[in-house]
Amino acid sequence: MKKSLKVTLIVLSILIGIIVLDTLQAKVFDNSPLIKIRDNLGEDNYIDKGIFVNHYHCSNKEKVTTWKGIKFACPEEENSDEKIEKEIVANLDKIAKAADVTSSNPFDYTNNRYYKNIVNLGKKAVPVLEDMYKKGELTGVNAYLSTLAIEDIANCNLLEKYNLEWSTASEFYRYWENNNCSFN
Repeated sequence: MKKSLKVTLIVLSILIGIIVLDTLQAKVFDNSPLIKIRDNLGEDNYIDKGIFVNHYHCSNKEKVTTWKGIKFACPEEENSDEKIEKEIVANLDKIAKAADVTSSNPFDYTNNRYYKNIVNLGKKAVPVLEDMYKKGELTGVNAYLSTLAIEDIANCNLLEKYNLEWSTASEFYRYWENNNCSFN
């Protein structure tokens, strides 16, 4: 056998061996293949496309490796509004534990990372906060905190912008409906 043919066969055997080992490790350990192309599916969902397998990484942290040609779809993520609402409720609970509950100044409840977490949810949180208030899910300090968060998210202070002074959540939401700095 010619030397060049031997070298070619050895190189091909090594390449096939690497591909087989990569496929086996991906399938056996439910891992992403090392030789891959990543396709982003949005959110935290992506597919690592190997030579013989696809590895799906879903936003719910589920990971599945399938053979090529077998279709798989990541489970639907819960409704975005529901996810935001859960985040708001969790942070409001943490604010209650972290704040000085003897204080009557609602701004004392905003100087913590949990309030900032609510504000950092961004514009998608505003209709969720409005809806939570309308359903009666936000009362007392939490209702008032929701108004402050909305003003911070929308960068719209009703007193400064429209000379509308409010002292309760119900007053705020009544004013906010028609005077929201063109936020909605």
